[in-house]
Amino acid sequence: MMTQEELELYRASVEDCSFGVYFLPLVWAEDLVDKMYQEKSINHKRKVECLIQELLAGRLALATLYTYDMLKVPLVYTQVGQCSL
Repeated sequence: MMTQEELELYRASVEDCSFGVYFLPLVWAEDLVDKMYQEKSINHKRKVECLIQELLAGRLALATLYTYDMLKVPLVYTQVGQCSL
């Protein structure tokens, strides 16, 4: 869930970029984890590392999904492959 201010920032970022900004909320989450560590809400560095690692894994999964979205594979590709064999 986003606040209205975050939504406005996201929309402004989308307009400014020629590439996807799908990862922007994850960057905000990483900043929030870092801020919580500095404020001592998270008391162990290892917990921060685990949280950041999970956020990066999610970011990588989104990047993979974004890449697949950019590839234009025709729906009949398997049928063309069958005919050529």
